[in-house]
Amino acid sequence: MTKLWTRRSSAMLAVGILIAALVLSQMAMYEAHLLWGANMHRNLLDYCAGLFYRSSFLYYAIHIALNALVIYTLFRLIHTGLRQIMLDRTYGNRLSRLSAKHGADRLAVRFGHGANDLVVLEDERMVALTAGFGKPRIVLSTGLIDLLDERELQAVLAHEASHRIHRDPLKLFVLRLISDAFGYIPLTRWAYRNYSILCELTADEHAIASTGSEAGLGGAMLKMLGRARSKPMFPAAAGFADGSINYRLRQLVEPKPALPIRLDARSLAISLSVLALLLGMIVLAGT
Repeated sequence: MTKLWTRRSSAMLAVGILIAALVLSQMAMYEAHLLWGANMHRNLLDYCAGLFYRSSFLYYAIHIALNALVIYTLFRLIHTGLRQIMLDRTYGNRLSRLSAKHGADRLAVRFGHGANDLVVLEDERMVALTAGFGKPRIVLSTGLIDLLDERELQAVLAHEASHRIHRDPLKLFVLRLISDAFGYIPLTRWAYRNYSILCELTADEHAIASTGSEAGLGGAMLKMLGRARSKPMFPAAAGFADGSINYRLRQLVEPKPALPIRLDARSLAISLSVLALLLGMIVLAGT
């Protein structure tokens, strides 16, 4: 089952990145032609504008609308990206101030993890997440460590180790950036929501395989679900007790390999229409 969840989460990542690449490539070709007269053949953005007589109201209106779409998309990409990076840096500095070095060392020896991969916070809240883009680290709070027994803590560490191995914080950041900037294509939001759950299911399966039982994982979920959860400490992090925990608990009882979030017919129709236009851009640009 782990390979199934991994393949499906990879598919969600590919959907988001492919859509972003298609849109940005066509926008770049359109702007290069419009601003510098670059001979890149006609992509669909330029083709649509060219359907109307030059100097007509509709001709200028189409160009204004297309340029507005380009500006909006780039603004959302830059604004969201910079905001997330700044927040991540701010929380990273806060993490350094609250971390207990000796606690991480003891936990690493206790469970056979690398000391540099773990951070223990002096905090009473229930914190279990993996954060960081370049070198993700597992973050646990002393409140969580005191709450869980040995088997449950081992399951949580194995779960977070999966996030670290697969670099889920970075992938979630990329998909969130894409879904925010290209929100007018519903498939991007669908891919982000599905990936956020599928990566948790992959990590759960890794934890079960590592501990040899669902008991530790299920017990940790129930204990953390019973405690009030505060706002996530990191803007782009893969957390153990995230919003998908109820679905994950159902998966432990009745495994269902279907995608967690179904795309409704209206959103699918909109997405397919936009993707068809994007593919048309590629074809027309090459002619």
